[in-house]
Amino acid sequence: MALSDHYFSLEQLNEIGNKIKNGENVKLNDADKQRFISEMKDARKNNDLVKALEGIRQSKSQTKESKGFLKNLIALLVLIAMGVSFISAVVALFNGEIMGSIGLFVLSAILNGIAKGLNA
Repeated sequence: MALSDHYFSLEQLNEIGNKIKNGENVKLNDADKQRFISEMKDARKNNDLVKALEGIRQSKSQTKESKGFLKNLIALLVLIAMGVSFISAVVALFNGEIMGSIGLFVLSAILNGIAKGLNA
């Protein structure tokens, strides 16, 4: 948090970034360190820091929920595709289209494996 544009200019941050990129240790000078510590203590007293961190935690949980929803949506679509493929394979088999039905059964099996991988 101390290495942000709140405390440093873009030029200084680029210099710091290059040092980190080159594997150098980056340390705050004593004056910057004391200013940062003082501001964090003030923020803690005013509960601003806690609110900011809770906002970050909430954002992460919302992201996790979004990923879960997306995974479930993909799993549902795969299951639907598997069902359509299987039904199409059965119809093709009854119509005497052996090669087409075999391909659709294989596709159905592949989609089934994907669905199982998604815990659907």
